[in-house]
Amino acid sequence: MAPPQHLRIDPIEHASAAVRRMGFELDDPYVEEVWIAAIGPTCTLLLRRLPDLWRHEVPAQVDAAELAGSLGLSRYIDKPRSQIWHTFERLRQFRLATPIRDGRVGVFTRVPLLSDRHLARVPEWTARRHAELLESHTDRLAHEPDARAPTPPRPVAQIRARLDQLEHPSPSTGIDAPGLAR
Repeated sequence: MAPPQHLRIDPIEHASAAVRRMGFELDDPYVEEVWIAAIGPTCTLLLRRLPDLWRHEVPAQVDAAELAGSLGLSRYIDKPRSQIWHTFERLRQFRLATPIRDGRVGVFTRVPLLSDRHLARVPEWTARRHAELLESHTDRLAHEPDARAPTPPRPVAQIRARLDQLEHPSPSTGIDAPGLAR
């Protein structure tokens, strides 16, 4: 069976709640400076390119030969072992993408930390960058409100009391309600 000429690349949420909460976006320096040691430069470049493609169209619809050429790969895509298909297969092997089926592939929008097994195999410089980038990432997450976390509901009585204060301000509360003269 010949590989597809056109691809639909879907952005998908990672199956792991920890990765969804703590993982790195595809355009984060962690992907380029740490994951590259495990997956190689072509997979890294493809991951870094996807957020831009998704800004234009979701799912990204690309000509496979054009995508291959834009990554510096051979535009020859007729064999399942061609460079572009090998790149997607490598992403699948590292659990960063789903298998290509009917011209569709899903790529996770966040990557996890490099596993201990992979960290043991990377150069010392990469291991140091992992520690540095992880520290700055966790500091940033600790100081940012989590937009994905639901805000706890306020009790109805508390909301009504606040609305009453806004509608009928009293001199003792010092609350100015828009449009009401004091």
